[in-house]
Amino acid sequence: MGCSIRMGTKDIQPSVLTHAFSNWPESLRIPENLLEKGKIPAVLKAHSGNGTDGEVPLIAGTEIS
Repeated sequence: MGCSIRMGTKDIQPSVLTHAFSNWPESLRIPENLLEKGKIPAVLKAHSGNGTDGEVPLIAGTEIS
């Protein structure tokens, strides 16, 4: 997305160091069908129906391609 990240270690979770947008938040545009894009549908499916009523934290990692 264009931001700088700290990859983290086995003891420290990865974190975002800079914003991906130069004019934050005014330049951010969220697509109407965001929940249907990329890996989001799989994450939502895994999170639903697990007996927690959605009341559990969801932590996403980073992926390097």
